[in-house]
Amino acid sequence: MVSAGSASLACRAVSERRSILLLCDENRSHAANVLQHIEALATLSEHDVYRFNPVERPDACRLLDLSEFDAVVIHYTISLVSTRYLPPPLPERLASFEGLKVQFIQDEYRAVDAVTAAMRNLGVDVLFTCVPEPAAGQLYDSRLPGVTRVFTLPGYVPDELVGREVSPAGKRSVDVGYRGRELPVWVGRLGREKIEIGRDFLEHVSGRGLRCDISSREEDRIYGEDWNRFLASCRTTLGTESGVSIVDFDGSVEALAKDYLARRPHATPEEIERDVTGPYEGKVVINTASPRLFEAAALRTAMILFRGTYGGVVEPGRHYIPLEKGFSNIEEVAERVRDTAYLDEVANRAYDDLVASGRYSLRTLVAELDALVTERARPLGRQAKDSYLRARRRRRIPTVAGPSRLRTAAGGLLAPPAGTLLAATDPDLRRVARAALGRKHLAEDLLRLTMLRRGVARSSFHVGAELVPEEGLLLLTSRPGAPAAAQRDLREAVAAAFAANKVERIVWNHTQVSVGAGVGGGSLLVLPVGYHGVDGAYAFQVLPALARSRPDVVLAALEPAVGVEA
Repeated sequence: MVSAGSASLACRAVSERRSILLLCDENRSHAANVLQHIEALATLSEHDVYRFNPVERPDACRLLDLSEFDAVVIHYTISLVSTRYLPPPLPERLASFEGLKVQFIQDEYRAVDAVTAAMRNLGVDVLFTCVPEPAAGQLYDSRLPGVTRVFTLPGYVPDELVGREVSPAGKRSVDVGYRGRELPVWVGRLGREKIEIGRDFLEHVSGRGLRCDISSREEDRIYGEDWNRFLASCRTTLGTESGVSIVDFDGSVEALAKDYLARRPHATPEEIERDVTGPYEGKVVINTASPRLFEAAALRTAMILFRGTYGGVVEPGRHYIPLEKGFSNIEEVAERVRDTAYLDEVANRAYDDLVASGRYSLRTLVAELDALVTERARPLGRQAKDSYLRARRRRRIPTVAGPSRLRTAAGGLLAPPAGTLLAATDPDLRRVARAALGRKHLAEDLLRLTMLRRGVARSSFHVGAELVPEEGLLLLTSRPGAPAAAQRDLREAVAAAFAANKVERIVWNHTQVSVGAGVGGGSLLVLPVGYHGVDGAYAFQVLPALARSRPDVVLAALEPAVGVEA
């Protein structure tokens, strides 16, 4: 028999349950901590959560009826400013939705104005932000008035590492292990610290007898369970704050830096800061705790960190060995690394406070979200979820493009040398092929010319030219859509530069549109443009030399670009 009190509690529990639509991109290529974040929101909630991926089912978005739900949570894997992530009519339906709207966000240093404008249009009520104060106020006070902000972290303790059996420091084979990753120069000095700490640490401990496995090369990256095993084999690991020291409100800093790198691919970070990013450095600083802290704590690997705030997660001396950014205390740090009893003491404190406490578990995060939904989401949704189920049953859209080879809609593959075959349908490019027959890299050049010419012909983007005589450079720069107004015709100027042998480099900078372009001119057969100082830029290999012997042929091939001034 159920008592009256128990029945009352059960009824109240049911009445407090809300239905939540979780919009997220569950692509398996995401990092493990991203997928774990989505899974926790979907499965650990006390409310009823219905996940939906609008990226994989864009057509199915038309079937969704948001009035079936009490709240919508938009995960940070969904970009608010891209129709790929929010296909129509989903933005309009979100804007008119009367229930609670919650946004999780990351990479908050990019396109702040556009992203916050999208949030205002959607009517976001609550923002889970990784930006601590006071920077959060600088970003959002005036741009998102009335929106409740909740501080969150970029990552949390991975459940699968909690309680894992690991060796004490004295039985580990590596004294200091670390893998860094280079961040774009336009995020500022703080982003560069991830590279500098590893490089400079190796330099300062050289000859001190420490066994180090430290690298920031992409080919030395370690993933998945291999990373966990590596970290568990290290007595200590290095670390820096996660964040940036430049916030790009309108995308202009990134655009300037990419343009600079396309012109000067070998520029040093110091030169880029001097010529481009310096005025923006340190105006708004976003610094918080990296997910790596929780991985190290869970595997009881002692941390050597640059001093910082780390979102209030760790304290120097208690949870980590502080390393001064000038490396003035490197001798003391090296001695600490040799003291395995001390390392175990620090690692165990970090485990107790960060892991065993549950304070930084995904379950705690979900409980915080649940409490907010219970308090602020009204019971508006219908019990039946017919439209949601129809949308979920809609067939998924297959992936069209791969990162290094062309993938057709039917699933076949085209290797980059197919550029020669693709160019055969274009008379101007056939002339290039005949004039440069047998030259190395001809196929790569023809492929990029095909992408450029067809993209302009289909108005996917426009390309303008700029002559930089002092650098012997002809720079071709892509911009979205068609030119806003008539611009100066550069054909004669480019022809004269070719005739005078003043063009040594021809570079296509497509970064303002994308890092890739479609060989068919649109979204099919997408291939990376290339890497020349920055992803999305390509330096033609054959065209500069060909321009000296056959300027008419090269000029005709570049016709879509040299017709307008960049």
